[in-house]
Amino acid sequence: MDKTVKTRKYSEFAESDISYNNLTETQERAIELVNKSAQLEAEKSKYQKQSEIIGQLQEKLEQQQVKIAEMVKKSAQYEASVKALAELELKTRRVEELESKLLKVADLEARAQKSDLLEAKVKELSDVIHKISGIAASGKTDL
Repeated sequence: MDKTVKTRKYSEFAESDISYNNLTETQERAIELVNKSAQLEAEKSKYQKQSEIIGQLQEKLEQQQVKIAEMVKKSAQYEASVKALAELELKTRRVEELESKLLKVADLEARAQKSDLLEAKVKELSDVIHKISGIAASGKTDL
């Protein structure tokens, strides 16, 4: 009796190995895709958080810019006030100087009036003395 052993061909072994290897590659790719999907979701979540933070920072920046603009406006107003105050002080000094000069002029006018009065009295007294001298001179000649 002849016994024969049946064996598979080499190509049958190769085909079954290839399908096994392909299955493993497919599983590996699926695992990679799952991992990449998880990474993508993590990155997406991270991106959303960062976008929110950027939005908040932009809002804060806008608020700060508004505050700075208000401060610049107030600063300009203060500078204008300081300038106006300096001009007012200068005008006040000029007014004080003019008042001082006016007081001196008024004093000089008062002195001039007194001087005019004194001159008028001196003239009057001189006339009286002149009359008295004239009377005295006429009285000497009569004696």
